Amino acid sequence: MNLRKFKIELENALNSMKEEFIKSVSLRSSAGAVEELVIEYEGEKYTIRDLAQINRKNPKVLALSFSNFPQTIPTVLQALSDSGMNLNPQQDGVSVFIPIPKVTREHREGLAKNANKIFNKYKSSMKEIQTKYMKRLEAKQDEGLSQEMFFILRDQVTAFVNQYISQAEKMTADKNHELLGEG
Repeated sequence: MNLRKFKIELENALNSMKEEFIKSVSLRSSAGAVEELVIEYEGEKYTIRDLAQINRKNPKVLALSFSNFPQTIPTVLQALSDSGMNLNPQQDGVSVFIPIPKVTREHREGLAKNANKIFNKYKSSMKEIQTKYMKRLEAKQDEGLSQEMFFILRDQVTAFVNQYISQAEKMTADKNHELLGEG
């Protein structure tokens, strides 16, 4: 069994969780978060940055110009509304204006709830990785792996998964503290 490959899979899950926190669980509905929002159009995936010119009309409003891809506007409007960033986009011709909302307690709590959902998704992913490698170990045992070595490797797999889940829990607790200002 390749423990290095196993650890890389766990590391990738943890890094994906970090990236999802950065993109989806931010107090500020920043231009960066809007730019990176993924839109599916005609079977292809694009970021808003790929489809629109993005400018700050003023500190509280983002202006997106879709002059090159006006046909994507309905899809973009839906994605912005469904993004969980508490956005209410307004269309004017080929332009979309996004008022940046004031961060309310309710919005913070919604973001914290989303952070917990993201954590649970990646915790499940790590458990699936564990199950996959445990099945491989059991197959190796059937192929002649000693019982002693099986138990050693099984314990290592469990310890690694618990270690990565613990890191993910800490990241989630830190994110919730950042969002809610609580310990």
